[in-house]
Amino acid sequence: MHSVTVGMTESSAAAEAVPSGHILNQHKETFAMGDDRDVRKHKRFDSQNLLEYVLVDSNGNPTGGGMGRTLNISEGGILLETTQEFDTDQVLWILIGVEEEMVEVEGAVNHVGKSDIENRYVAGIEFQNIDSKSRKALKEYLARFKQQKS
Repeated sequence: MHSVTVGMTESSAAAEAVPSGHILNQHKETFAMGDDRDVRKHKRFDSQNLLEYVLVDSNGNPTGGGMGRTLNISEGGILLETTQEFDTDQVLWILIGVEEEMVEVEGAVNHVGKSDIENRYVAGIEFQNIDSKSRKALKEYLARFKQQKS
């Protein structure tokens, strides 16, 4: 069993700008899974980007959609905040505004939770499919975060 930290912040400046009760400031909340290691493959960076999503069923047919924002982002996924509650393993087609680029990805809901902001929910989305143009834009965006940390 492992311990997975939810909503870990990478930037103290970003954390200061977030209300004290917000989900980003609850990074010490963990799922009890045995030990204290974070099993993520990719480093996450605090980043608030607007996005549009479409929910799809097991046959790939759209079933709904909406708007949201990222709370953090990595090469492998995002923490999404939205007004819609998701089920684990739901599939979404996502269009994220990343600076001057639009990044298109398909992702699956990995974990869900309720935000401290009324009528808002958070969901950890793991990227499943991303085209080469979108992957390149995302990597370049994340590289700038890494340079700022150096």
